[in-house]
Amino acid sequence: MQYLAIIGVFWALTALTPVAVLITDGYLMGALFATMAFLAPTANTTINTYLLLLTPDGLRGRMSSVVGVVIGMAAAVGPVLGGAFVQALTARQAVLACTAGVAIVTVLATLSPTLRGFRQHEADGPAVVAVQEQEEPNPNGRIGEMDDDARYEVLRNDEDQYSLWLAGHEVPAGWHRVGKEGTKEECSAYVDEVWTDMRPRSLRERMDSAAQS
Repeated sequence: MQYLAIIGVFWALTALTPVAVLITDGYLMGALFATMAFLAPTANTTINTYLLLLTPDGLRGRMSSVVGVVIGMAAAVGPVLGGAFVQALTARQAVLACTAGVAIVTVLATLSPTLRGFRQHEADGPAVVAVQEQEEPNPNGRIGEMDDDARYEVLRNDEDQYSLWLAGHEVPAGWHRVGKEGTKEECSAYVDEVWTDMRPRSLRERMDSAAQS
């Protein structure tokens, strides 16, 4: 679903951009641009959610900074290129040139292995993490090697993310027992049942607050 939401936005923008050639009324042009602007947050929210889920806690600040720089550069370069097109080409040609650029990006996004990999994440469900005695729980990984005969317990951190931990060992700071203990299969099944929203709690709260405002 997330993959389709992202790619759907790209294709919708590709289809709507050339419509500007056919519009002469200012109000209709404003409505077109508003529709295109409202589409972008759909893809941005999905992408940002995955970035936060897949990025280790210690690297999220750097990741957010890099994303902010890239978005800022795109916001600055885009109007410059648009102005150059308008000066060098007719209005119709400028719109069609922009359409071609958007279409290229759309095709690349559709063929992107990273975005296509979102389907696999959706099919797999929540990522349950195997941890060893000396390691810290990591809610961003995937199931690793685990002893089928060992006893595990389910931990949850302050962001409502889950992990498996060898039973009987001291729980690391920031993690809490949820009262579930058993085999790997039993604990994994429990996590799959209760971890239905993989967004960190802080992200959910921000998104819910933004939706209500």
